[in-house]
Amino acid sequence: MEVLDVLARCGGVADARTLVAFSSRRKLSAAFASGQVVRDGRGRYALPTADEARRAAHRLTALVSGLSAATAHGWEVKWPPIRPQLTVPAKRRVTESVLRAIALDVPGLDLRPQVAVSEAGWTGRPDLVDRERRIVVEAESFEFHGRRAALRHDCERYTALVLLGWRVVRFAWEHVMFAPEYVAGCLRVLADPARRTDGQVTLPRPALVRP
Repeated sequence: MEVLDVLARCGGVADARTLVAFSSRRKLSAAFASGQVVRDGRGRYALPTADEARRAAHRLTALVSGLSAATAHGWEVKWPPIRPQLTVPAKRRVTESVLRAIALDVPGLDLRPQVAVSEAGWTGRPDLVDRERRIVVEAESFEFHGRRAALRHDCERYTALVLLGWRVVRFAWEHVMFAPEYVAGCLRVLADPARRTDGQVTLPRPALVRP
């Protein structure tokens, strides 16, 4: 069976194990290389035309709920949701887990969550840390950074890391959830020094960022 047929029967999203079992690894690789299939996370694939809420749920191992569930079932709603409405386990920090899933597919990176950085009298625990390459990747949320004190603390935090010789990149919630290829592209540039030589780097552009 063709990969596109398997994905269509699965509602537009499926994991690599399912796709390989009903098709083949070669066909999956070819479909991904040609752009017929996109990757939403480690081992998670989708049709580019798949429902956005279903893709988001697939990335997070979550359930489509609320207005997103209603529209998925074809029910009439007064207005569609601005963002996918999903249900995840309580106390689960979704953005950091998705960001790490994206990073796992980037060759040359070894990002670990909540690794303590303690140097020159300063200590912090960034979201993701590659200690060998001195790279820090942060997932930002306005919910936790909307006050002046939080903004000031973040400025001091990132300035300290840069002064200590760390390379720091930051992604908003919208980047992680709705523009994973942009995030992955930035991380690939960060992980590969050859891409940054002589200032000839091509900056990735977010294809979709919701307000």
